[in-house]
Amino acid sequence: MLVDNDIYKIIRTDKVDFLQFNKLLEYPELTHCFTLKRHDVGFFPKRKDYLPDHEAYKFIKRYFNIIDETLIRPVQEHTDNLIIYTETYDQENLLLPADGVITDDKYVCVATIEADCIPMILYDPVKKVVANVHSGWKGTIQKIGVKAVNSMVETYGCNPADIICCMAPSIEKDHFLVHDDVKKIYEETFGDILKKNKLLEDNNISDDQGKQYNIDNPGIYKVLLKEAGLKPENIIDAGLCTICNNEEFHSARFEGPEFKEGMLITMIKNDVK
Repeated sequence: MLVDNDIYKIIRTDKVDFLQFNKLLEYPELTHCFTLKRHDVGFFPKRKDYLPDHEAYKFIKRYFNIIDETLIRPVQEHTDNLIIYTETYDQENLLLPADGVITDDKYVCVATIEADCIPMILYDPVKKVVANVHSGWKGTIQKIGVKAVNSMVETYGCNPADIICCMAPSIEKDHFLVHDDVKKIYEETFGDILKKNKLLEDNNISDDQGKQYNIDNPGIYKVLLKEAGLKPENIIDAGLCTICNNEEFHSARFEGPEFKEGMLITMIKNDVK
């Protein structure tokens, strides 16, 4: 069973367990958590859950004293589309595919779901702007996390050096296996980054589809976000693989077609100075 460390703390209750990042807990105006699977807590993809009625979400609201929030759950389709949410945002656009939401509005609760993909929080405590981003391997190829940083800079005047990025549990290098077709896409996209940082390795294993390779998606983001201007100490990976820790976190690859997902929740709750 997971225990607290220097990177994260695990909150265990009789209804929902969740993970929080110690770095983000330094900012009392920001509410965040990533749910674990104990107590059979899980969320279905493709918006099968009506979130306000979900018992786990209702418990999280009570736990964090969330009242009268605006709930945003984007339609995740492994795109690089980002929603810039303001009070005047056209609610009908929430039916369009998007895999990240950026906002500085207070009491806007953003919920994305993940089960192997990278759940990513980007927070600027100076401008008080938060982004909740879902990045699977297709999102990584499209660099949606970097695009979120750029959008925070362009829309809100954020300084990348102020932005903190926390990556919640996802499938890590030892278990993210691809074949030549996907390997080629990574090589065409990231070039020497992969070799220089040992982020792609031939594991000398083959199956009926051919040779397999291991790729480190969180590692790729550590390089990309540093290049985008984030300080290395502000790029924080939970370091937890969803397959290695499948008793704690949902994993699509481990659970199969009927998998459920964990939920990443972010919200700027107040103006605590």
